[in-house]
Amino acid sequence: MKTNIFVILAFSILTESLISEKNNKFQISPIQFRKNDVIEIRIPHKPPMETAIIRPDGEVVYTDVFFKKVGYPSIKNLKLKVNDIYGYVYIDGNETKTKVFKMKGKYEFYFADNLETETDNTYSISFFVHFLGK
Repeated sequence: MKTNIFVILAFSILTESLISEKNNKFQISPIQFRKNDVIEIRIPHKPPMETAIIRPDGEVVYTDVFFKKVGYPSIKNLKLKVNDIYGYVYIDGNETKTKVFKMKGKYEFYFADNLETETDNTYSISFFVHFLGK
């Protein structure tokens, strides 16, 4: 009887741990989307503080202002219309507001405690998605 209780208890703890770990991952779904689609972003319990999205051509779009406006990092499950996501790029040293998704291709959501340092020197999370255009 004690063995059965131990097995049930161990299974329960392991299952809870696996569910908790799954729910603590940074996830975006769907990973392929179009301009008018809605994406869901699941934020981990300990999210990095700064946000950016890197376009297929390598241009970095700083998205801190947008994500903080929609509740990041306190809201752990964001639903966002793709066409509404904006950020800032620097053109000739001037900050310019822009829509993030402008060209088809592979985009990287890059969230870090410090965007201005090498990835090995900061806590960071990356997730790749594909923008299919209109």
